[in-house]
Amino acid sequence: MKSLGFRLKLICENAAFADDNMNHEIARCLRAVADRIESGDSYDNYRNILDINGNIVGTFALKPHDQL
Repeated sequence: MKSLGFRLKLICENAAFADDNMNHEIARCLRAVADRIESGDSYDNYRNILDINGNIVGTFALKPHDQL
């Protein structure tokens, strides 16, 4: 069995992550990723993470660690 790794990258520099909302928006993005994984969404290729405004703010994937 190949050794797998999970990678998530989130960039918090747009309006959805304003100082007074940053913690909430990070948590919301992480919950959205968790929901997609739990629902069976394929994540062996990089998938986009969207902020509350629909902007792409990151990616996540589960791949062999040497392909991350």
